[in-house]
Amino acid sequence: MMPLFAYGTLRRAQRRRALLGDDYPAEPATLAGWERVALAGGYLSLREHRAGLVRGVLVALDAAGWAIADAWEEVPAYRRVEVLVTGAHGPVRAQTYVRPAPDAPVVADDDRDALLDEVALDAAIARFGPTAAALRAALQTAGSTRPKP
Repeated sequence: MMPLFAYGTLRRAQRRRALLGDDYPAEPATLAGWERVALAGGYLSLREHRAGLVRGVLVALDAAGWAIADAWEEVPAYRRVEVLVTGAHGPVRAQTYVRPAPDAPVVADDDRDALLDEVALDAAIARFGPTAAALRAALQTAGSTRPKP
């Protein structure tokens, strides 16, 4: 399965753990030809832009991780798009989440995970916790998660 290219809330290990309910290591990566944009709700999306460059991370997700990430990203509002990123060892095919927003303003490629303040973002993640836990439990019951070392 392809890794996830995360450029927002799933970039940081602490938030990834809070959202996905497990540890998913990540490595730095960049995505050329895209730019980060601001959505009305305070979250970010991507839009193709010839001269753009977005910094993020590559995250190897299992079935539970993808199911939870899809729920957090409100698929189909966001959709998964296949992209070619540059990771630590060269080009890598990955999937990333994009919500169409042709008129959205560009956001600097900085360390912000969203345009929401930290307290509001952490509160949104906390509210999402029961959904993530239910999805993880359902998939563990079905035997779909990765084995623990």
